[in-house]
Amino acid sequence: MISGVQARTARKLLGWSLQDVAIRMVVGDNILVAFERRKRLPLALDRTKLRLAFEAAGVEFTDADPGVTLKATQ
Repeated sequence: MISGVQARTARKLLGWSLQDVAIRMVVGDNILVAFERRKRLPLALDRTKLRLAFEAAGVEFTDADPGVTLKATQ
């Protein structure tokens, strides 16, 4: 699963705004804000789909801090 910190870091690495992610996930940006700030885990947010969207855009999730990096381009 993806954490709020990883989601925020991935979004920033890609240069995506909250609105960019909200459009891709078809959720309100307030849901993403709550998740990124670890205030709550919104039911409307499918973390698996969120992770897959970031991975499709070139993000790699790792065990190292902060747990997110951009994949090397070939």
